[in-house]
Amino acid sequence: MKITLIANDTTFIYNLRREVLAKLVEEGHQVTVLCQFLSHREALEQIGCRLYDIPIGRRSTNPLADLKLLCKFFQILRTIKPDVVLTNNIKPNVYAGIVCRVLGIKYIPNITGLGTPVENSGKLQFLATRLYKYGVAGADTIFFQNEENVRFFEQHHMMSKKSHLCLLPGSGVNLQAHPELPYSPGDVVHFLFVARLLLETM
Repeated sequence: MKITLIANDTTFIYNLRREVLAKLVEEGHQVTVLCQFLSHREALEQIGCRLYDIPIGRRSTNPLADLKLLCKFFQILRTIKPDVVLTNNIKPNVYAGIVCRVLGIKYIPNITGLGTPVENSGKLQFLATRLYKYGVAGADTIFFQNEENVRFFEQHHMMSKKSHLCLLPGSGVNLQAHPELPYSPGDVVHFLFVARLLLETM
């Protein structure tokens, strides 16, 4: 199969999706990645992926930039004609989802989080929820990574009734790349903080 994965950038994909890509390549699928090039580009190419550099502008709210992104997705997906597209992150889910729906390409969005424009009430939320609704409208299956996002989508009627929902237990951690280390008692206290910090701007 010709499989395309779309996400914000190579760093996200390398840290959280490289095992998936490696398995798909190992099974003989032709894998293409659309994202912004940051770090780990060469490592993804060594797996056997074909990469396209697309500036996503994940924090941008410029409608002209988003329209340009939409057109870029359309141009590339129409050219490579994948059998299925896997999308991650907000803008790929929305804009690549819209393009896949127009082109009749099967796609599976992964809702890894909602983001500030969707979560905070106001005019921007009104627009963002409707864009998201249109972006996932043609998806047969929608992956979610937490129950709160599922409830938000249901409460705001952002999913088609025909869509199948699949709640994933997170992205997981590669324990070979991040092995458990023995505890070394001493003057320094070591602790594990499992979370991420995001700067939200209004």
